[in-house]
Amino acid sequence: MVRAPLPRLPARPYPASMSTHETASSRGSETTAAVPRAAFDVTRLALASGAGAVSAAITAVIILVARDGDASSDMAATCLFAFSAAWSIAYLVHTLRLFGRLPADRLRQVLRDSTPRGRFGSLGAIISGTGPTIAVQWSLIAVAAVLAFTVWPSLLKEPVTVVFSILVVAASWAVTIVAYGVHYARFDAETEGLDFPDGKAARLFIDYLYLAVQVQTTFSTSDISLKSSAARSLVTGHTLVSFAFNTVIIAMLITVLFLGNS
Repeated sequence: MVRAPLPRLPARPYPASMSTHETASSRGSETTAAVPRAAFDVTRLALASGAGAVSAAITAVIILVARDGDASSDMAATCLFAFSAAWSIAYLVHTLRLFGRLPADRLRQVLRDSTPRGRFGSLGAIISGTGPTIAVQWSLIAVAAVLAFTVWPSLLKEPVTVVFSILVVAASWAVTIVAYGVHYARFDAETEGLDFPDGKAARLFIDYLYLAVQVQTTFSTSDISLKSSAARSLVTGHTLVSFAFNTVIIAMLITVLFLGNS
C-alpha cells in the first residue's frame, strides 16, 4: 500500500520587524567585533612592552660583545634605559597610527566600545593604564632615569647611556601628551563634556591631541571650553602632572648632566 505524500504547509513569513531586529543585532555584533584590539590601552601597552624587551635584549648583547663578556652593574641601568625608550616610542607609534587614521564617527564608536566597563574593568584600567595612570607611570620612569645617574655616576661617562636617558625623558613627556589625548577623546565620546569653538560634535583625534598639547605646555585649555566638573577635574590633574614633569623632572636631568660634566 502506497501512502500519499503529506501536503506541504506554506512557509510562514517572519514579520519584517523581526528580520530588521535580527539584522540590527548582527550588525551590532559585527561593529563590536570590528573594534581593533589595539584600541584598548592594555593591549597597546603590552605591544609596546614587547618592543622594549627586544631593545633591552639587543642592548645587552651589544654591551657583552663590546666588553668581552664582562657584565658590570651599570649594564642593567643601560638596558633599562633601552627598554624604557623603545617602550615609549612603540606606544606612541601604536597609538598615533591607530587613532590618527580614524574618521570622526568611527573614532567615537571605537572609543566607546573600548572603554572599560564594570567594577573590575575600571579597576583593571586604573592599574594597567588610562590617561592619568599612564602619565604618572611614565613620569616615574623619567624620574628613575634621572636618579640612575646618582646611583651609578659612571653612567655619565657612557655617551650611549646619556643619550638613552635623554630619550627616555623626552619620550615620556610625549607619551604623557598622547595618553591624555586618548583620555580626552574617550571622555568626550562618553560625556560630550568638551566644547570646541567650531561647534562640531564629531571630532578627529588631532583635536584632542591639540587640547593635550595646550594643557601640557601652557597649562590652559586655550579656546576649548569645559562643560562639566568632571572635565575640569580631568584637566586639573593633567595640569599638575605637566607642571611636575616640566619643572621637577627636566630640572633634575639638567642638574645631573651639568654636575656630571663639571
